[in-house]
Formats: sequence, C-alpha cells, structure tokens
Amino acid sequence: MIRKENKLKKEISKRWKLDVRHIVEENDMTGVFVFDSQFRDSVMEANGKIVERKGDNDLDLTPKCDFCGSHLRYVSVIEASNMNGITNYKVGIDCLALILGQNDPLVMNISRNVRELAKAAKARKTREKNLVEFAEELPIIKDIMEAGYGGGVIRSGYDYIVHGKVISDSFASYLRESIEKVKYNFVTYREQISVLKGIVDNGTAKPFDRDMFNALIQGRNISPKMEVIINRIVEQNSPENILARESALLKINSKVDELIGMIEYVDANLIGRPIAGQYTSYDTIVSIKRQLNSRNFITPRQVNKINTTYGKIKIRYEKKKAKA
Repeated sequence: MIRKENKLKKEISKRWKLDVRHIVEENDMTGVFVFDSQFRDSVMEANGKIVERKGDNDLDLTPKCDFCGSHLRYVSVIEASNMNGITNYKVGIDCLALILGQNDPLVMNISRNVRELAKAAKARKTREKNLVEFAEELPIIKDIMEAGYGGGVIRSGYDYIVHGKVISDSFASYLRESIEKVKYNFVTYREQISVLKGIVDNGTAKPFDRDMFNALIQGRNISPKMEVIINRIVEQNSPENILARESALLKINSKVDELIGMIEYVDANLIGRPIAGQYTSYDTIVSIKRQLNSRNFITPRQVNKINTTYGKIKIRYEKKKAKA
C-alpha cells in the first residue's frame, strides 16, 4: 500500500464538512481499496487487483464523500492512522487531489485504480449487452466449441461476448455467418466429419487429411472437388478397406523379409561381399521395409510396384544363388 505522511496543500475546499486539514496533518494516510458504487460486490485493492469483498462488509459503503458530502461513483476508502487508532474515510479522488496534489503517490495510485474500475464497468456493461444480443447464438457457440469444432472467428466471438469486448456490426455479421457455415457442414457432412475425426484422433491422418477435416469443422465452403477428395478419404478409411490394407501390409512385409534374408545369405555367405553397396539390392529393400513400418499404410498402386520389385530382385538373387 502507498502511505502519505502529513503533506497538506494550501488549497481548502469550502465544501468540506470536516476539518480535513487537521485529519491530514495529524494522521498517516493509507489507501485501502477503491470500489464502484454501482457494483459493490467487488473492490480494487491498493495493489491494483479486483477482488470480492471479504471481511469489510461491516463498513459503511454509502457512496458519499466524508469530506465534502458529494455523491460518488468511484469511492476511495483510506485509513487515517495515529497513535490513538485508525479511522476509515470514504473520499472522492477530487478531494484527495486537492488535499495532496495530483502528483502525490497515493493520489496517482488511486487514480489508476479508478481508471481500471471504469474499464471493468464498461466491460460489464458491454458484456450484458453482448449476452442479450447473442442470447440465441451463445449456446450454439458453446456446443460447437465443446465438440472441438469451429475456427478462430467463433472462438474469438465467444471471447468477445463473455469478456465484454465491443463487437462491431461487421464482426457480428461475420460471426453469425461462420456459425451457420459450421452448422451446415456438420449436418451435410456428418458422416465424413465422423470418419475424419476418427483418423485424426487415432493418429493415422496424413497432413492433407487434417486439412480437409479442419475445412469441414471450421465452416469453410466445400467445393465439389474438395467433396470428391473428402469422400475418397472416407472410402479409404472404411472398415473393409482398412482390413484389406492391413492384409496387404502383412503379405508385403513377409515378402520384404524374405528378400532381406535371401540377400544377406547370398551376398554375405555365398559370394562373401558386403550386403550393402553398389552391386546389391539390400539398401532398396531395407528402405521399403522402413517406409512400411513408419507409414503403416499402403495403396494398391504401391502394392503392385513392390510386387514387381520383389519379383525382379528374387529372380536375380536366385540366379546368383545358383551360380555361387
């Protein structure tokens, strides 16, 4: 807290009902808190933090200056302390500034707190206005966000509404438009969203799959070309196709392991040269094995290509084995 010790200016207000000169000269002045008379459930402490009132409910918080009697919107509660005890006074910032001066640390601190309370009051008023204006949209926004859907516009809109930020007409229109787009995509592409969410959640989605998923849940316009691509992704991730790919992976892995064993046996044991190098297919096969293990995904085209490679390499090494 900021203390002010016995520094009285010469100016005296004719409105003062108390002997303010005597109070200031005989006491050390300390700021306790400032409160908004129209919102008394919370106060701003001397450290600048707005908190709920605790332990001071017995104070008389009538919004009237104890020095001049004026009605106040923002009331400063100060302590006047001397060897005889402590007395609390409710004072307006104008009286404090007149007594102690505009540049006094106590006055400057309380002025700063008053400005913060004014900002908070403005935010509360704006929040109340926002809650009325977006009463219909707010539950929908919450549902969208809880489901993990909606882009930056919807999340920003929620932040603006609940935290009392001013929403321009253009942003309000954009927000409502975004909500409608998300709702449209969710209804129109419910199955596609469900499938894409599944592969995103289980970690098998490729970057492009994520892009399509984000386009759907953020309410982007889905072009006919995008719809074809999304449906293709959904088809590829149907239970039947997943089972077929897993079966193909097992078969390909078995063939790759067979080739690796053959190359190691022929090159290292029969011919007696390094299994990796210019005249061996070992590096090629190991690279295929590494890709299969890291991606855990294979397309029919890749299956055909690997089968062709498998056939060529197997024939070549069977000939090497026969000659050795």
